[in-house]
Amino acid sequence: MSGSVLITTDLLSQSDVSRIAQVAKVYTMQQLEKEPDSILPQVDVLIIGRWPKSLDIKKMTSLKMVQSLFAGVDMLPFKEIPGSVIICSNAGAYSYEVAEHAVALMLAAAHAICISGSSDKFTMDEFSELTKISRTIYGKTAGIIGYGGIGKAFQSFLKGFNMKFLAYVRKMQTENSEVTMLQGRDGLESLLQQSDVILLSIPLTKRTKGMIGKDQLNIMKEDAIIVNVARGDIVDAKSMAEHLKKHPSFIYASDVGWRIDNKEIGNPQGLFTGLKNYVTTPHIAGLLSSSTGRPSAYAADNVIRFLSGKEPLNKVDREEY
Repeated sequence: MSGSVLITTDLLSQSDVSRIAQVAKVYTMQQLEKEPDSILPQVDVLIIGRWPKSLDIKKMTSLKMVQSLFAGVDMLPFKEIPGSVIICSNAGAYSYEVAEHAVALMLAAAHAICISGSSDKFTMDEFSELTKISRTIYGKTAGIIGYGGIGKAFQSFLKGFNMKFLAYVRKMQTENSEVTMLQGRDGLESLLQQSDVILLSIPLTKRTKGMIGKDQLNIMKEDAIIVNVARGDIVDAKSMAEHLKKHPSFIYASDVGWRIDNKEIGNPQGLFTGLKNYVTTPHIAGLLSSSTGRPSAYAADNVIRFLSGKEPLNKVDREEY
């Protein structure tokens, strides 16, 4: 055995649990509830979904690694996790499904599908206003903020639309003739000004919280579409609501809400009530990933990699949280 692993989520498949058990002693939450004082000090690796409120991390004196089953780690209690502990996200495990949902949101927004499909009536007079919202995205420019797994999959899916692609990146990536890479404040502004469709697929960190606010919205095209499959708090809610009211052809299509009192809210303080240019789904983009087995397999692979003495993937920079 290379160590002890505590699994606190039931989203890990039994086959992946068995793989981990070949290299480490595996404990479950059911076992922990019976023997917390004897198990917690032994745990080297913690695998989590949502952070268990009942978990006493102070007793985990041997803890070396926390592996999230989710790609986003912004909801982890970083201040409670000792600085010596490696924290890993599950980036890449949800890329294709989330990108596919992003494309669905984009098309639903561009063609006013959610608006026109929400009525039990269908007359040309009733929906004449839709012509002010509907548009084609063929041959337009797509700006991708966060060119990781989701961003790359989104761009790949859209190749058939003959679009021009811009990507805002923190670090310059390998040259790609299909995508223009942009960096820094000037690069972000250039992307926002040029893009007809903007994808937000960037992690929520201290740096990205509120990065789309009044100033950024005001330099975008009047009829731009923002698709958010990252985190709601990357966008300033009040600024977005005011912008949507003033610019009826501008559309915000989001699968994520804002975190308020530890809950995800899609319409905080009723800011978006009655706005037809706000298209939303309840954070469901990544749900289909579970059926593929990728999130479970990716997390298990990384834990086994770490227990085998190799450098784990998707290490989180704690200073950003």
